[in-house]
Amino acid sequence: MTTPKGHGPNTHWTLGETRILATMSNGYTSMDIAKVLGRTAQAVQGKACRMRIQLNCETTNTTFGRISERHARSILTGAISMTEDKYHYPYDLEWEGRRVNVKATVLQYIGTARYWYWKFTVRETWKNCDLFLFLAYMPKKLSPVRAWLVPSSLCHKVSVIIGEKYTKGMYKNYEIEVKNPCES
Repeated sequence: MTTPKGHGPNTHWTLGETRILATMSNGYTSMDIAKVLGRTAQAVQGKACRMRIQLNCETTNTTFGRISERHARSILTGAISMTEDKYHYPYDLEWEGRRVNVKATVLQYIGTARYWYWKFTVRETWKNCDLFLFLAYMPKKLSPVRAWLVPSSLCHKVSVIIGEKYTKGMYKNYEIEVKNPCES
């Protein structure tokens, strides 16, 4: 089976493929399902969305994002989730009359620089929000260890990188305390 394109031959899903998708959705990532079906992960995610099948594997970025949004609501008291019913809403939370986009990542290591850092990918999402809430996680930890509430006007780039030992610089004044985050 070839990888489907947006239109043309080999874009339809067979009954057997949709059954495999539905069966595997509870325990496998979209990448795992895509390998079995000979499709792209994006095609699998799109079909699952159209079929209203939730990919429930705990290792997906979507699941990590949802967990992070729950942590964000516990950090920003009174925040309202905008993505609860509409996954592709332009921003994640409304808090004190402002639009907040939550970005979360796990600590990474640059071997050549011998440097630990968090890299938050923002791309052009700064156009849709007033603030970013950056949540920094340690590997295999269920709650964020650090957080920054940064005006989106300071994030007009593809990503924001903050070092583990970060104590000064442009984001220093935006770090907020992480108090009693909820466990997932």
